Amino acid sequence: MDRMNLPLRQTMYFICFGVSAVCLIMLFILTSQWVLAVMAAFVSAVWFWAKRHPETWLPHLCLLASISLAVTGLLLGSASFLAVISAAASLAAWDLLLFNSALGENTSGEHTRRFIKHHLQALGLSIGFGTAAALLGHFLQVKIPFIGLVILIILLYLGLDRIWIFIKDRRG
Repeated sequence: MDRMNLPLRQTMYFICFGVSAVCLIMLFILTSQWVLAVMAAFVSAVWFWAKRHPETWLPHLCLLASISLAVTGLLLGSASFLAVISAAASLAAWDLLLFNSALGENTSGEHTRRFIKHHLQALGLSIGFGTAAALLGHFLQVKIPFIGLVILIILLYLGLDRIWIFIKDRRG
């Protein structure tokens, strides 16, 4: 067993989960929605239980509850950057929880270590770019027709795909 990868993955899970929990709770404290703040704290506590039972539907329900609470915060007029960060961190925690469950402690071998490293890099890039794009979209108000937006998203996706292929080819 590679003792370095398992604690790193678990640490990353707890960091993502912690960021999500703090942002969700702060989302409702800032607007004095105390009942929703308690619900956010409860959902955050359930994430701990989901860590022990990743093979059940519990991680999926935690993700759904976290995203629903973030959307509720947005609809109530809370700080949107907290909702975006919370949703992104919840998604990353969910991914890491299921990834850790699928791998278990079987991380021996160079191929597996490269796979873990590749997955963590891809997750970091996805969450980072997605969060940055969402926050940038919140602060920049640009009027773009719908068809122009669709074309822009397709071009952005193809560009990121090309960058990803370039990074993969460079690693050999």
